[in-house]
Amino acid sequence: MNFYSDNTYVWFDRSLPFTPEYNELIYVETEYNQYLNDFFTRLRLPKFCDGWNISYLPKISEAITEEHLKYMFPYLPGISMADCRLPLTYENILSCLIPESAGIIRQGLIEYYRTDDKGYKFKYFEIQPFDYKRLSRELFNYTSEYSSNPSKVHGISEYRTDDGYADRFFDETERLSEEIQVRVHRLRMLGVSETAIRSLLDKPVVISRMVITKNFRILLPDYDMEINMTPLVKSVYFLFLMHPEGIQFFQLRSYRDELLEIYKSLTGRTDYEAIVKSIEDVTDPTKNSINEKCARIREAFYKEFRSDIAEFYCINGRCYKPKTIELERSKVEFEDKTFLQDLQKWRTEVEHGTFVPEARTDGFMSNNYSLLLSVIF
Repeated sequence: MNFYSDNTYVWFDRSLPFTPEYNELIYVETEYNQYLNDFFTRLRLPKFCDGWNISYLPKISEAITEEHLKYMFPYLPGISMADCRLPLTYENILSCLIPESAGIIRQGLIEYYRTDDKGYKFKYFEIQPFDYKRLSRELFNYTSEYSSNPSKVHGISEYRTDDGYADRFFDETERLSEEIQVRVHRLRMLGVSETAIRSLLDKPVVISRMVITKNFRILLPDYDMEINMTPLVKSVYFLFLMHPEGIQFFQLRSYRDELLEIYKSLTGRTDYEAIVKSIEDVTDPTKNSINEKCARIREAFYKEFRSDIAEFYCINGRCYKPKTIELERSKVEFEDKTFLQDLQKWRTEVEHGTFVPEARTDGFMSNNYSLLLSVIF
């Protein structure tokens, strides 16, 4: 195996039972090889593989429990292992190869490259059963080079990091805890079982209603669960719930008074100066505090159920564009109508603007910004 030899590509059609991800190598085989299976069974990813997933399907399927099924399908109460078989097999995945790619794979690793008209395009690296040390070294050389040069990974675009604003949002919010990263990756690979269960039970995905109780708990009654956040993180979440049109990070200062009133209602703190300082930090677009709060919000939902459902509840948005929560507001209920009226009273009206960062002119971060305000409604 040589990761730097001429690239071989294979295509899978859109029936592939999971959504491919970048920075992932998946072992596949059409003929069983005891030596390679032993290697991937024993493989423990060292630090140099941080940011990469090396997937060995038998190891993933053996680790599945009913707790995982509940995580995958929160809208199916009482689901159990008896409800489905988990056909996470090479045969199931390789059956999705388009005809011109059939016959190429023997034993090797596939890495997602891009999606095109044919389907999902993967690089394919043939592996010969040589010694463990050499194979480990090949993995080390490949993953370490790409880990130190993220722009080399297909699908990861470069973006500005020197304009001084907190809008590197999409990068920060991906930094979930290691526990949740492992869970999300493992269960994403179970997309095949999700398809089987949907077919068996014939039930569509349900996006739960959200109930905000009188003591500010966040409940998802259709999943029979509570989402836990600290008061400051929850205050940021309520702020975005009240602005379905979205909030642009470089305009956060305009929402300072509104967020302060929300936080005063939620927090049990009595130190007013400390409360004000927390709000100033969160609404300062030159600081990272807002990114950290959005990451904690994402983590709160990802902890409870799979990512494609969690995304309906998270704060999302492109760089320098309004950040929004996709959940339909008709699904959100505040039990305390007085508090809801207060939220509406405190609501800040801000015209969205266009942020134009100045080009970097020296070795330091530019502190000059151009704001071209334009009404987009």
